[in-house]
Amino acid sequence: MQGGEWVKALALVNSMVQNEVEIDTITCNAAVSACGKGGNWVKALELLNVMAQRKLQKDAISCTAAISACDDRASWTWAMHLVEVMPTSGMIASGLNFGSSMSALLKNRFWDCALMLFDEARFIW
Repeated sequence: MQGGEWVKALALVNSMVQNEVEIDTITCNAAVSACGKGGNWVKALELLNVMAQRKLQKDAISCTAAISACDDRASWTWAMHLVEVMPTSGMIASGLNFGSSMSALLKNRFWDCALMLFDEARFIW
């Protein structure tokens, strides 16, 4: 996916909302993923808020896409936050969620935090 595709994905979601076409979790997940691949973690997190406002069920795919979007120096704390709140939303963090979070930590050279997260992941499985 090209870096500017997230703009098209958001435009599509906004158009659906304006035309009163029902959006669902799958639609939002695709847009969150597009934002992440385009490097726009802020918009990815905003879409999670839209999902909450519209009472759409966030799932592991939603969280994984958002976690992956949050892998730069400015946003890695959001990746960690998402993994931490998944259980309170009734979701069980998967290896993919932990892996994406650990990637964000390692990319930003937070070795100790990555090791602690790895230890936490081991206890879940």
